[in-house]
Amino acid sequence: MKKIYASFFFIGFILLTKIPVYAEQDITYKMKTLISAEDRFNGEQLNKPVCIKENPATGDLVIADYGNHCLYVFSKDGKFKQKIGKPGEAAGQLQRPLYIAFSDNGDIYVLEKENSRISVFSKDGTFLKCIRLQNTLKYSQLIPQFSVTSTNNILISNPGLCFSDSNYSLAVLSETGSVIKHIGNILNTSYLVQSDSPLNGIPFVNAKNEFVFFPARKPIALTFDNQGTLLSAFDVENQQVIILPKNRVTFTEDEILKMPVTDLTKLLQSQSNIQVITGVKGGREQILQITGMSTQKGDSLKKMREQMNTGKIEGYIRDKATNTPIIGSIVIIEGSNPVIGAITDAKGYYIINNIYPGIYTLIASFVGYTTERQENIKVNADTLTEVNFLLIEKAITTKEVRIRGNVDVRVGKSLEKSTFLPKRMEPGNQPPLPLLYLDILYKNNTYYLLLRPKSQDDSVKILVLNEEFKKVNTITLPVNLNFPLESIDALGFDVIREGTIVLTVPVGKAYLFSSK
Repeated sequence: MKKIYASFFFIGFILLTKIPVYAEQDITYKMKTLISAEDRFNGEQLNKPVCIKENPATGDLVIADYGNHCLYVFSKDGKFKQKIGKPGEAAGQLQRPLYIAFSDNGDIYVLEKENSRISVFSKDGTFLKCIRLQNTLKYSQLIPQFSVTSTNNILISNPGLCFSDSNYSLAVLSETGSVIKHIGNILNTSYLVQSDSPLNGIPFVNAKNEFVFFPARKPIALTFDNQGTLLSAFDVENQQVIILPKNRVTFTEDEILKMPVTDLTKLLQSQSNIQVITGVKGGREQILQITGMSTQKGDSLKKMREQMNTGKIEGYIRDKATNTPIIGSIVIIEGSNPVIGAITDAKGYYIINNIYPGIYTLIASFVGYTTERQENIKVNADTLTEVNFLLIEKAITTKEVRIRGNVDVRVGKSLEKSTFLPKRMEPGNQPPLPLLYLDILYKNNTYYLLLRPKSQDDSVKILVLNEEFKKVNTITLPVNLNFPLESIDALGFDVIREGTIVLTVPVGKAYLFSSK
């Protein structure tokens, strides 16, 4: 095979470099009940609270109650102040609120699962607007999370659940809900995340105005610049910087032909002396001019691209047992580098464009399902090839769980046959890689990671990281998780001031913890 030599930079391997680890302190907090399951306010009680956050403008605590379809506002000492919303689909009403975020001026943004939207209220509870998501979240196993930027844009994770044709980890939405930009092409970062669901996680804008993303199932932190370029990756668990080396490599003619124009352009332009001009020619994007390489090599590369027409692969990915579409499933071309693939939309449909003629193997996967391969897929120029997948849901085997201690009577009554859905997973569909973080805060240049307990016997811990993701300490909360294991994913927390933490549990309680 003829080879084309060029000074490309290519991200291909991961090197780990140890950095000094901060001496870690394990701090245990004292607990008191802030709101009990028996407390009544406005004639009501807490019923499956899943999120609690401090409003930065008022200092009040706002609780999203999944069971009562509303928000409750309390003072920091647990005094009831007001209820926001009531069950329904109309503007200002709520259905299954799951997650809360705030703007700098105290406006409350709440994600509704069954209404598939983000409703916005002022700090005094007045309804302001609805931001509707393109896809339905009602039957989704995964739930996106979000934060509100200083300009009142919304930084949301897993945008493929909310909008069609999205292969990215994050998206920035305008105040009206339109997509301004995508961040972190999942097909180019999945090798870092190494998870069945690398899109799900928690996003932030840090003090440097960079985008920070914590994948929910991999102990790493990814940092992107304002243009969406991956700047760094950090292994939180091992306290290691993941270096993305820019190695000069040689590509064969066949490898060059298979690269999408956008990816090849990035590789070429990663060396400052090479400039690439692209444009639409013959109905598809082409490389029109290359400068900075020898004329012979540049013309040769451009000519090869022009002479090669491409094909497409499309199809559907469905559940084999029910024949229902699997939203957000990933299909990739095996061995492609950078990875070429797509993510299914609300109808389970995908399409991969600009594939050069050849024989390929496709791999389809989704959380909680078997991974399927189809080999010997022939792609011809200017031809649409259909490849469909039927994925089989994995059988979940669990051991008997015995709950010790005094169990609130309301637990069995309210959760035994309820429609309660943990914050990020449906009951009975636990992923191959368990959730690592239930929630993460970013306050005063510090990250607080609520670690997922592994069992009812496990303590609730919060990992504290500084701006560079170095461990500062671990906080242990002395709370007894005497409720169904599947509901652990619905814990919510906030750090309301240094040394004070609030925590909600899905059996209708809120606790306050103090180190003093």
